[in-house]
Amino acid sequence: MDNTLSTTAPTDPAAADARPEVLAGVVSAFEEALGPLDGVAPDDDFFELGGTSLTAAQTVALLRRRFAVKVTIRELFNARTAAAVAEIVRRKTTAS
Repeated sequence: MDNTLSTTAPTDPAAADARPEVLAGVVSAFEEALGPLDGVAPDDDFFELGGTSLTAAQTVALLRRRFAVKVTIRELFNARTAAAVAEIVRRKTTAS
């Protein structure tokens, strides 16, 4: 059995583009949790940027405060990129 985590791309790129403030907020949370970076691109992998389980916990806490939605550490681990996490946030904010 393959135990690697796969990157989940946004299911609807046009929908993610319709809410650029969500993507900007997720990118900002990545940057804040990961420390000084030259910038995070939407398709940058959280863990390749230096993310750990501790910074993942910090990131989901930031996302919960910014967007008032519950994003889990598991969802961040599976999504991995700011664009994919933004899609999760977008779906959860439109569902509530």
